[in-house]
Amino acid sequence: MFDLSWLQASTAEVLAAAPPGWKRSRLPRRDLVAIGASLAAIVVASIAGAVVGGIDEWVGFAVLGAFALIAYSLFAYVYAAVRRRREPDELRFAWTAGANGLRYLRGALPSGGTMIMRIGHSLTGDRHFGSAGRGEFGVLQYSTGYGRGEERHTWHYIAARLPAPLPHLVLDAAANNRPVFGSSDLPRVFDKRQRVSLEGGFDRRFQLYAPAEYAQDALYVFTPDVMAAFIDNAAAYDVEIVDDTVMFFSEGGVDYRRAEPWTDAERILTAVVPVLAERARRYRDERVAGQPPRAIDQDAAARETAGAAAGRAGDADALTGASAAAPTIAAAGRRLASHRAFGWAGAAVVFVLAMALLLRGL
Repeated sequence: MFDLSWLQASTAEVLAAAPPGWKRSRLPRRDLVAIGASLAAIVVASIAGAVVGGIDEWVGFAVLGAFALIAYSLFAYVYAAVRRRREPDELRFAWTAGANGLRYLRGALPSGGTMIMRIGHSLTGDRHFGSAGRGEFGVLQYSTGYGRGEERHTWHYIAARLPAPLPHLVLDAAANNRPVFGSSDLPRVFDKRQRVSLEGGFDRRFQLYAPAEYAQDALYVFTPDVMAAFIDNAAAYDVEIVDDTVMFFSEGGVDYRRAEPWTDAERILTAVVPVLAERARRYRDERVAGQPPRAIDQDAAARETAGAAAGRAGDADALTGASAAAPTIAAAGRRLASHRAFGWAGAAVVFVLAMALLLRGL
């Protein structure tokens, strides 16, 4: 279980535990000096103008200058106050991450090349927790369009590395589809001919897409235990598997000051990723010549090697599927055929044009 004690700590407790020498943000002293000197200069210039003459012009100049400085001062103080309010949260995040063997980075991005990292422009990270061995989770944003038509998109994600690559697979979750017509929230549209149907109630929860000719491979990966793990623990997330990376993602940000996003990440990383990783460890793309042998069941390997001499390490490696050659996926299975989704702005434009043509025809 993640240790979330620092999330429940009060601001006073967090600040009391801050490291020596740590200081909260405040308006820089040079800004205070500059503001004071500018106000003094305006007062002196106004008095001088009143004495020398042209008092109306000097008064107007003084009033405009004073308003500008007051506006700047208010902005600077509000900005500093907002930063001061956020700083205890930054400490909470850093210490919660550290307590769980993770690293917190304010603006980092996840590894891998999934679809939500390949759409649009101005890709930025906003909260990122992770470690090489435990996976990563956080929030990212990107923009589509430009000028007045620009839209900012926010996604939260949970990602992990698999022990071996799999074909490009996408799961479109029904639970996070848009309420209007139940349309998908995925930023890409996938060819329906790549849809793979699975048994039981899985198709009601997810739509699975696999590259052409890889339907049987998808069935090999999504065994009943894998499907059950996804339904029980990740039904609210879309999923993409690219090479040896799996990413669970859903539109919108999350508040990591609350426990729910942490428990979601923990549940997926501990209950879903391991069963998927086991299938990846066993999977080999038979279309590629010279692949290492499939890994076999760990218990069977243990039984086969029980009582073997230490000098038979090479045989043990063969039993567990270890090989100098790394598994790989054929080019046809590495990427699904897809195209950009319209999004709300594009759909609105298409709707308006369609209505205009319909009314014109009438």
